[in-house]
Amino acid sequence: MANVWIEFVKSYASKNKMKYSEALKDPKLKVAYAKSQGKKKPVAAVKATGTRKPMKKGNVKGSEDSA
Repeated sequence: MANVWIEFVKSYASKNKMKYSEALKDPKLKVAYAKSQGKKKPVAAVKATGTRKPMKKGNVKGSEDSA
């Protein structure tokens, strides 16, 4: 048996008369999968906080600037 998510997407695409790739882009897919797994809501994507500072030039090992 293939991955549960892949099987679900194939089934969802078939039921909704769309291609697999179209189903992956459908925002309702994630909600339908969460419901099928007994969850109320799908897990939200984690957003970057923007707290990291950019690296200064030459701080990377093996880069051209560091000698």
